[in-house]
Amino acid sequence: MAIKMTSDPFTIRGQLKHTVDLTTGQSGSDFSVLEIDQQLDTLSREILVIHEVDFDLYGNEFLEGVMARQNASIDPNSLYANLALNIALSGENDIQTAVLSDPAFIAGRQYTTLAGYATNWDNAPDTASYGSTGSKHPLAIVADGRMYLFCSHSFNGNDPSTAQTVGLTSTVRIMCQRAKADSDTYAALLTGAYNG
Repeated sequence: MAIKMTSDPFTIRGQLKHTVDLTTGQSGSDFSVLEIDQQLDTLSREILVIHEVDFDLYGNEFLEGVMARQNASIDPNSLYANLALNIALSGENDIQTAVLSDPAFIAGRQYTTLAGYATNWDNAPDTASYGSTGSKHPLAIVADGRMYLFCSHSFNGNDPSTAQTVGLTSTVRIMCQRAKADSDTYAALLTGAYNG
């Protein structure tokens, strides 16, 4: 099995707007998705080799402030507010593929609050350890040229009477190279049997 690089490393960028509407009730969840199409030449078995993925999120500081106000220290009769926010890049347009164990998963970032207080971001995997100029162990390989950026949230323990709607913007930067695969490798990529 063989892959031959056909381009220098380059960057793909995407931006997705997502709304967290905490006014809808005690708990809730929703997601948004953006398709990133690279128009690979499938007849020539062209593939995309991904070396590094970086995520950023705008609006989370305001979200943290809103969640901090949903705190039982303000009103002992109110529940603590908990929230999980996930950003993921996947090779399939299915929110269930936006988890580390799924073969279509490329990279993700998770942010959580517990009892209204923010915790640290969790990168899965930590792509800072991957080189962006031709690592022998790429982060992922995409054969059909389509990738999907997901932003999803879920929350519980929320007090809708004091909550707000928060607009978020998720951005992604993908460091990658175009390449050509031999027929066996390309077939393995399309069937999900290639492990890199």
